[in-house]
Amino acid sequence: TDTGNISGFEALARWRNADGTWLAPAAFMPVLEKSGQMEHLTTIMLAQGLNALAQWDKAGFKVDSIGINFSESDLTNLRLC
Repeated sequence: TDTGNISGFEALARWRNADGTWLAPAAFMPVLEKSGQMEHLTTIMLAQGLNALAQWDKAGFKVDSIGINFSESDLTNLRLC
């Protein structure tokens, strides 16, 4: 940023294999989508994102926003509205 201040963060889902290697989102997201688990991941991402904002606020850090990506099925899920 021009000011050097933090304006926000993006929450990203990552998958770490048992052997310590990382799996790209393009590899695991379709599996979650097909198995009906995407809502569960989205719920976790929202909860952790909001918790992080609350903790930063409590610690006196000013973070205006956090970005969370939604899948197509999330955008049509009335429980997430």
